[in-house]
Amino acid sequence: MQSDGARGLGWMSLVYAKVRGAAAFPRLRELIENPRLEPFQNMLGESVALSLGLTSYLASSAIPLDSDMCGSLEPRYSLDRLILAWEREDQSVFENALGPNARKAMLDGGGWLALRAELWRGRSSDWVAVGYRFEIAGCWSEPEDTRPGT
Repeated sequence: MQSDGARGLGWMSLVYAKVRGAAAFPRLRELIENPRLEPFQNMLGESVALSLGLTSYLASSAIPLDSDMCGSLEPRYSLDRLILAWEREDQSVFENALGPNARKAMLDGGGWLALRAELWRGRSSDWVAVGYRFEIAGCWSEPEDTRPGT
C-alpha cells in the first residue's frame, strides 16, 4: 500500500511529464538518481516513459519487478525483468527470463560472459537506464499510467 506522499509524488511526476513532455526528462532523471527517492524509482520511471512517449523506462536503481505485476503478464513485464537483470549484471535472473530458444542461442554463442562482452563492450557504470517503445498498437504498448484502469 502506498502512502499519500508516494501517491502524490507519483501523480505529480506524471502530470509534470505530461505537461512538459520531453523537456521533463532532465528533472525526472535527477529525481531517479537521488538515493533518497529510491522507493519511488518505478513511479518516476513511468513518468519518464510518459514524457518521452516510451512503453517503459528502467533505471538500474529501479525496485525489482514482481513476476505477477498487476495480476497480468504483458510483454513489457518480461522485457522489463530481462533489462533490469542485464543492467544489474544478474546472470541468473537474466537467463531465467529468456525463453528456451534464446537461452540455447546464448549458450551456443559462448554464454553470459561472451554475450556481455559482445553487447556491452566493457561498459561499466553505477547508473544505467534503458527505455523502449513497442510500435505495435495495443494498450500494453502505452506507458503504464496512461492505460485504462491503471
